[in-house]
Amino acid sequence: MFLDNHSACCILLWTTGCVPSVAGLGGGEVDTVDKRKDSLLHDVAWWGHLSVVKLLVERVEDVRLKNNNGQTVSDMVRGEEREDLEKWLDLVSCG
Repeated sequence: MFLDNHSACCILLWTTGCVPSVAGLGGGEVDTVDKRKDSLLHDVAWWGHLSVVKLLVERVEDVRLKNNNGQTVSDMVRGEEREDLEKWLDLVSCG
């Protein structure tokens, strides 16, 4: 649980612009992508942090954004033993 709470705090600080940069992304812009076109949402979902994903989904423009491999966030977690995250993202992506 500590990791989820810690991650949530980091994400909130970053998205409010209090932290200038995280992993090479510009602070405050959750839709910024890295060289693989993975967004912060892609990365957080990959690590399985559902609580942080829920926070980010409220701030991103498009939860169906695709990376260089043509994967949405839902695609990335499919088959990775993250069923709760996969089901929740599928529901959000439909809306």
